Amino acid sequence: MKLLLGQTFKVQKGNESRRLDPKRVVQARAGDQHAFREIYEVCAPLVHAMLLAHAPLHAVEDLMQDTFYAAWVGLPKLSEESKFQAWVIGIARNISLRYLREQNRTSVVSMDLERLPGVAPQSATALQSALLRAIAGFPKRERELLMLRLIEELSATQISVHLELNPDSTKVQLSRALAKLRQQLKTRNWHG
Repeated sequence: MKLLLGQTFKVQKGNESRRLDPKRVVQARAGDQHAFREIYEVCAPLVHAMLLAHAPLHAVEDLMQDTFYAAWVGLPKLSEESKFQAWVIGIARNISLRYLREQNRTSVVSMDLERLPGVAPQSATALQSALLRAIAGFPKRERELLMLRLIEELSATQISVHLELNPDSTKVQLSRALAKLRQQLKTRNWHG
């Protein structure tokens, strides 16, 4: 994935903690590009999942660039460094919604169902396609929670921390969204 600074970074997935050090935000605000690269490495998976929840797959890489550029430019306006992740996720939401308006769309109606990020189109499974198809029709909050859980493999607790939500409420909402997804897959006669 390319960062606005022209370098490529490997974004690690998994359940490892992705905590952002607010000191790095202060350093980035002062113009430290290395600090901003570290911020990118921590936040990119979250932003990627958020964009997938709102925009078609083919647009996500460009929207990632737009999001992190807007974050870099807007850093002086951020008053609480500890709120950076929630702030950049909000930027990603707004950028994806602007993209959809420009495309005269109000939601992600036709997602690229042949592939998921990091999976070659020819090796995509029926489950992946069924999941994306089902999730595309969910309300915004449920799409966000499901993408962060299923694509970025975050736990409910990690999701609540990154989105600054109540942990118990997040667990309940995620559980309901997963149950709804299972029901959707059953209704669509997906058998795995």
